[in-house]
Amino acid sequence: MVVIINGGRSDELAGFGSRYRSSGRLTHCLDMLKDDLADQVADRICETLRVAREVGGTDLGRVLRTLSTFLREDARTRAELETRQGWTVNAARLAVGAPWVVLLLLATLQTTLEAYDHRRRSAARRRGGVSGGLPPDVANRPAARGEAGARVTVTPTVSARAARRADPPTV
Repeated sequence: MVVIINGGRSDELAGFGSRYRSSGRLTHCLDMLKDDLADQVADRICETLRVAREVGGTDLGRVLRTLSTFLREDARTRAELETRQGWTVNAARLAVGAPWVVLLLLATLQTTLEAYDHRRRSAARRRGGVSGGLPPDVANRPAARGEAGARVTVTPTVSARAARRADPPTV
């Protein structure tokens, strides 16, 4: 009897069958099958067969149906997560490229070209070009943007006369 599963793994299963018929030791043969297949799903099936053998195996059909339900749900969840991760990556790529598309569209207007023709403005364009190519955590640091510090504190201005009238704080 030849069993074909996804990926054509019938050789490994045939080897498992011949080893089990010759030795009769299921746990050792299941361990060798797990090593041969090197697959997460095969590991779960082998462990299910091992547990079913140890506890009697009267409900093996029901246990395997339950396992197949869990495996289908796991595959569906993994596919959904991979899809969402792809959406996130594509959105990040779009976020990096969109400003450049807008810049190219603005560059087609003569008035825009004249407005950004000054040297100071060209430095701003170069800074924007450099920060557009950097990872977000580097581009958003205050030092990378040329700012003095991360916090902006607003202190109330006090006139010199009011400062002279204020009593020194007592400690």
